[in-house]
Amino acid sequence: MNDASFPGPGFLNLQMDALSKDSHKDDFLDQRWDGIVVPDQLDEVVVLADGASGPLYPLPEPDSSELALLLPRDDHRAIYTLLHARQDHPPTMAEIRAHAERTLGEAHEQIDRRTRELRTHFLIEVVHRRGSGKRAEATYKLVGRRPAKGGARRQLSAKTEATVFEAYGYRCAMCGRSPKEDRVKLVIDHKIPVDWGGTDDIDNLQALCSEHNHGKQAHFASFDEYGPAIRDAINHGEVHLRIGELLKALQGRDVPVDVVNLVAREENKGDPTRRLRELRSIGWEIKVSKKRVGKRMISYYRLERFAAWPPEGPRAAVSHIETERKKRKRA
Repeated sequence: MNDASFPGPGFLNLQMDALSKDSHKDDFLDQRWDGIVVPDQLDEVVVLADGASGPLYPLPEPDSSELALLLPRDDHRAIYTLLHARQDHPPTMAEIRAHAERTLGEAHEQIDRRTRELRTHFLIEVVHRRGSGKRAEATYKLVGRRPAKGGARRQLSAKTEATVFEAYGYRCAMCGRSPKEDRVKLVIDHKIPVDWGGTDDIDNLQALCSEHNHGKQAHFASFDEYGPAIRDAINHGEVHLRIGELLKALQGRDVPVDVVNLVAREENKGDPTRRLRELRSIGWEIKVSKKRVGKRMISYYRLERFAAWPPEGPRAAVSHIETERKKRKRA
């Protein structure tokens, strides 16, 4: 089997069965599929993500504690479970989306991206098969687990960095200063630190000047004692689950509102304190206290008692309770 490597984002390698790069050199100019050059004569092209070569480790079982530590997110584990079960007949992306919807109980956004993110830890072959339509239907085959990299962080691609800087207008997200006007240095920051389960998603990246980046690091360092609880809670699919699992992990302890807000992940979209009130409506007992820290008056939340999560999920349960409350009010 010969490899044909093409420069570009991720440096994808095309692994082609029964194809000689030299004998079919001219064919590579015939067609482009999804940004990847595909020769007309091939019936099947296997696309391997960057770093595909090298030794692979055994795959963890879907319900194992090893996988739970490796993939703290519910949606990542749901996708992995399907890929693991169907190694002999890999699913299409449509089937992955349908499985995620059934497993998570609701239509889940960005399943395509979540599937790509699994390549951080696993080798996944994307097989493009010829169909009757204009585009090939791809299947996703779980091949093996990548070796650990000794804790080294992945370097963001130049394309990702440029996308983030452009999104913030080449200015610091906190102070608005720019390299051109204010001679500051901009860096890419993970809003949710990688150590706490943050990803390289564009939504989790922002541009910060080096001064505010260092200040944020120092601020987050003050939350280190909550680190394990944050990591376990932060990637649940629903905001009520994120906040609730955080408080359960720290039951009996006062949790500062800044940590609750961090785990809630509702930037400009919701009110974490409202979510706490909604948890009370499904049987949770949460006490609030205030303490002065420096010049700030900070709210703390302590979980005294919690109820089992409703079978339909907390969001649906809260919505039902609110609907019934409005009916009684109108009556």
